[in-house]
Amino acid sequence: MSTNPPPTPLKKAALRHLLAPSPTTKPPSAAALRNARQWARAAKLLDERG
Repeated sequence: MSTNPPPTPLKKAALRHLLAPSPTTKPPSAAALRNARQWARAAKLLDERG
């Protein structure tokens, strides 16, 4: 088993972008939620790949 490398700046930025409240505080749309899930899945795959 390989240990996970520390998160890359790009990954950190992506997570910050996902977690940050948007300037216009609208409820997230279905598309935004779907996009967030895709990002989370991609980040998980990157972590597993190392």
